[in-house]
Amino acid sequence: DQGRWQGEFSARQLQLTKLLRLLPKSVRGDWSLSGEGWFKIVISGFRAELQKLSLELQGRQIAYADARGLQAGEKVALGLDLDAESSNGRWTGVLDLSVAEGQLYSDPIYLQVGGQPMSFQTRFAGHVQEAWLQLDQAGLILPGVVDAGIEARMEQRRWRDMEVHFRAPDLSGFYRVLLQPFLIGSAVDELSVRGSGEGELKLAHDELTALDMRLHQVDIEDKQGRFGIRQLTTDLHWLNQGQAAPSNLSIAGGHLFRVEFGKVLANMLVTDGQLLVKDKVSIPLLGGELSLNNLLLQGVSSPPVNWQLAMTAGQIQLDALSRALDWPALSGQLDGHIPSVKYADGKVVLGGELTVDVFGGRIVVDGLEIVDPMGVAPVLETRLRLRDLDLAQLTGTFSFGRIDGLLQGEIDELQLVGWQLNRFRAGISTPEHDTSKRRISQRAVNNLTSLGTGVSAGLSGTALRMFKDFAYDRIALEVDLTGNMASLDGIPYKDGGYYIVKGAGLPRIDVIGRTRKIAWKELVSRIQDARFGDMVIE
Repeated sequence: DQGRWQGEFSARQLQLTKLLRLLPKSVRGDWSLSGEGWFKIVISGFRAELQKLSLELQGRQIAYADARGLQAGEKVALGLDLDAESSNGRWTGVLDLSVAEGQLYSDPIYLQVGGQPMSFQTRFAGHVQEAWLQLDQAGLILPGVVDAGIEARMEQRRWRDMEVHFRAPDLSGFYRVLLQPFLIGSAVDELSVRGSGEGELKLAHDELTALDMRLHQVDIEDKQGRFGIRQLTTDLHWLNQGQAAPSNLSIAGGHLFRVEFGKVLANMLVTDGQLLVKDKVSIPLLGGELSLNNLLLQGVSSPPVNWQLAMTAGQIQLDALSRALDWPALSGQLDGHIPSVKYADGKVVLGGELTVDVFGGRIVVDGLEIVDPMGVAPVLETRLRLRDLDLAQLTGTFSFGRIDGLLQGEIDELQLVGWQLNRFRAGISTPEHDTSKRRISQRAVNNLTSLGTGVSAGLSGTALRMFKDFAYDRIALEVDLTGNMASLDGIPYKDGGYYIVKGAGLPRIDVIGRTRKIAWKELVSRIQDARFGDMVIE
């Protein structure tokens, strides 16, 4: 009508597979599509210009996929309403999309819809030739996952600006659908999460620039039992440039492996994307306290993530640690100050020494490194220094047979893979300055003899059975483990043997080792027999 025109088109029960075949190869690409569709289109314009578009579309039993399987859907039922107007190439309008049921996959996110529909509504403006799109008052509902409000602008197929307000009444679904797929292979890829949260985030040029998040009474449990957190509450403010408002965090308690810890409070400040906790964070632990100082977290918006802190351990009770880990009962406490603990490139490095007061003496841990600490097979490497351990306490704890005196030693190149011993070089001996009483019981003699030769001394079958214990001059043992084989040595003795215990006085008892090479499993078996078994008479 004088250059103005309008048209209305409708269709019912369209077979989408056949419809796709009608499209040029350049349009349909390598996509597959099936299902049924209904639509109604009303369009109008002036001469060659399309000015108005109204679209109502419904589909059921829709299945689609791209050639690589990165985008796919099964049994999808959807509805779409679109009203748009154009003026001088600029389009404005309203879009309402809902999915009532179906399975949707957009790598790596998978969503199954049923019961409550997934929906997206927005007002929009855009320009095809200028390649920009503006979304206003957009709302997204992913049932059981998140409700979100969105303001965004896209230019040249990149999100120049985006602001999202979100609410997750059940963080279990939020974690499972939106977080877990991106965390596969990390230490937090298999968690049980409960609680709620909400927040706001901003992106610029596809990069996160700001985040405000509030979490309420969140419980987190690693399904492999490595760690857990109870009643986490936080008000977090983060900026990648400039200084954000102060943040805070509280945790009612939790555990690391089977070691429980108590209430934790922290005040945090973010500057230029770096999170800093200046004040001391105290963590009640095993009757004592673990203090973290000067915690600095980097790389949140531009991975890899790394952090560093100083750590002090005070009066952590080893008997509580023993109970938590099902170890033989230990006495004493752990104290120490680590001036630097750093995590970078998947490795935790302790700079400084950690002191453990145990068995009346001291064990110093030095040069500790852990690679992939929460991974499938973490690797721990360190050195230990044993200083003036009371052998009476040590042997009494492990039911080895009583030995009086002191013990010192070095354990170098200690390596655990998957928390299992893989390598070490150890040397333990009686200190030269030891002037204490040195006595060794029959049972200890038998156990040490079995360790060095594989055969019990059998003292109870000799005249020496009348003596409960014996004097000794010195104890020494060296063990070098590499792979599956261990090398044993001690104080040199004739005929290629070595003293494990060099006797003194009368009656004199020497424990002589003859085994130089032994499979590690066999050595462990001998140690276990010595610790837990009665004396064997042969």
